[in-house]
Amino acid sequence: MDKKIILLFFLICFLFLAPYLNNIVDKGDGGEFILTTKYLGNSHPSGYVLYNLIGRLFHILPLKSELCISIMSLFFLCGSCIVLFFIINDILENIYFSVAGSFCLLFGKTFCGVGTTQEIYSMFIFFFLLSLYFYFKILNTDEENYYALMLFSLGLMTTVHITGAIYAVIIFICVFISAKRYKIINLFYFILPCLLYFYLIIRNNAYFSWGEINNINSLISFLTGSERGVGARFFAMTLPEYFYQLSVFAKHYIKEFSFMWFFSIPGIYFLWKFEKRYLYPLISSFVFCIVFFTSVARNLIDKQHFFLISFSIQMIFIITGIYFMHNLLAKGKKPLYLCLFPIMLLFFNKPNYTQLYVLERYADNIENSINLNEKSNLFVENDEITFRLWVRKYIYNKFENIDIINKDMLNASWYSAKNKNIIESINSNIKVYCDIDPDIYRFYSLPQGLVYKIIKEFDTTEVNVWENIILSEGEEFITLSEVKSIRKRYSILFNDIAFQLALENKWDMSEDFIKLAIERDLKPEYMINLDFIKNKRNIFEDEIDKLIYFKYFDKAKEILIKNNDLKRLAEHFYKMEDYESLSQIKDLPFFYKGINLFIKNDYAQALEFFKKSEHIDSDYYIALILYKYGQIKQSIKIMESLTLKYPEIKKYNEFLMKIKGYISITGK
Repeated sequence: MDKKIILLFFLICFLFLAPYLNNIVDKGDGGEFILTTKYLGNSHPSGYVLYNLIGRLFHILPLKSELCISIMSLFFLCGSCIVLFFIINDILENIYFSVAGSFCLLFGKTFCGVGTTQEIYSMFIFFFLLSLYFYFKILNTDEENYYALMLFSLGLMTTVHITGAIYAVIIFICVFISAKRYKIINLFYFILPCLLYFYLIIRNNAYFSWGEINNINSLISFLTGSERGVGARFFAMTLPEYFYQLSVFAKHYIKEFSFMWFFSIPGIYFLWKFEKRYLYPLISSFVFCIVFFTSVARNLIDKQHFFLISFSIQMIFIITGIYFMHNLLAKGKKPLYLCLFPIMLLFFNKPNYTQLYVLERYADNIENSINLNEKSNLFVENDEITFRLWVRKYIYNKFENIDIINKDMLNASWYSAKNKNIIESINSNIKVYCDIDPDIYRFYSLPQGLVYKIIKEFDTTEVNVWENIILSEGEEFITLSEVKSIRKRYSILFNDIAFQLALENKWDMSEDFIKLAIERDLKPEYMINLDFIKNKRNIFEDEIDKLIYFKYFDKAKEILIKNNDLKRLAEHFYKMEDYESLSQIKDLPFFYKGINLFIKNDYAQALEFFKKSEHIDSDYYIALILYKYGQIKQSIKIMESLTLKYPEIKKYNEFLMKIKGYISITGK
């Protein structure tokens, strides 16, 4: 094919997906890859050497670093489509089906995802398909040059990810079985690019280098994934667990190219019946990919990219299947319908990175929560946020005075060793910050990204000291009302524990915890609870209080109706959100009259009743109404006051987060 036509084909592929390129740091390893390509560091196992070297070239582009690496991914995805075109054309000798197969691969669900963001997989697939193309050339021509090109491509594939070596063995065996002649000396062409892995030792002390790779033994340990215990995962599953893993793969297989997966069945039959020489390397690589990753991978539900080798082969099966069915049912007619397949796939699978703005907001909030001008340490909970902050620090020159430490990685000895100055800096009174753990405050908004100064006396360098953080009681470094609110929740937690212990008549332990609560927040109700606990008195006001606490709501309602306690009955219906029963009570206090009007969307009248009421939730509903009227600043002011006064009330915190532009962790 003419080189100009190939270039035009490449540009068309590129332009189709260019509008969907991700220009912010991706979740997962995106931030790490941006940094290791920019500064030629070492990525996590297996290092992705070739990816980092080529990625450095793409940073030359006068664009954001995030976009540069996304462009590299798309570049290699488009290259994969070109190579797939030649592979299918070798098998079917039909340009219509070859073009259709290339575009369908481009718009596959996972291919769209990894090919428009900061990921290694489109490069990995490119070299796999290139080696497959040269293998087919060997079958058809047996020219010496194709042996060298095939093995060199497999070597390059292996330097993108070490598992390429296993695919190299598979294809080498297929060549040995099916080719007419073979020279062992050609293995040099595979070994040559693999020597790039010594780069990991050379760049061990780069800005960021995962692991400690300073000799051959540590290099082998790194490449084999021993740090992550990959070897221990082989044959570690029960049979039901393994079948579950296979079911996850089957779901990914069906989703990747939508309904088109069905055509892979006649495609395999077609190859087996008429083109067996092509089937052997395809089916062996396809099966190995499935067996390997279903055996050792975790969380496959979110890791469909592990199966991209199988998916690329799946597209070959699909297109050959469509070709077979076309010749069987509509021989002689032009397959114009083929253009519908890639269009439909693009419609269903076009990339969407809007969810990443949640993580961006998290990073923004961290940035706004600490003093960037003072020397300090910042401990961050997970890889995704750490890499995102590192990108801001080392590429965009933010956090210049802050040492950003990944708390999750401190359990790795090499990382702890590289950050051995942490303890010394803390003990020398350098400020230390830690971001909020969203698992502890699960009802708080996910992307809050707020941090505390922490103080701790360290007796050892053990990393688990971070599990017992003491919040600073002294100088206020953060003035955000949300942060003050969360600090008070520690006292609420201790009060709740004391309450539970009192119910179990464990009075001494209960007293210890209520005192801890009072030390952190001197609330009148805590003092009342302390008095109850000291005197070993019943902490419930009466039987109704006890019934409601233990959720015997119907029994409580029955007693309240019997005693004609309408005010408390109204409160009971309100807490149960039984507004229909609430509306049937006569002579209601102002607050409940306001609730009945609010439910009916009569906000103006409801507002008047809430202003007259002294109920604890009156200001909350006033803020709700002001928000509905578009008076956002007034609403925020009221809710900030409420969250400081009542930090334990979940709905106050959630509503404040909503009107400030945060996103609820529950998605509501």
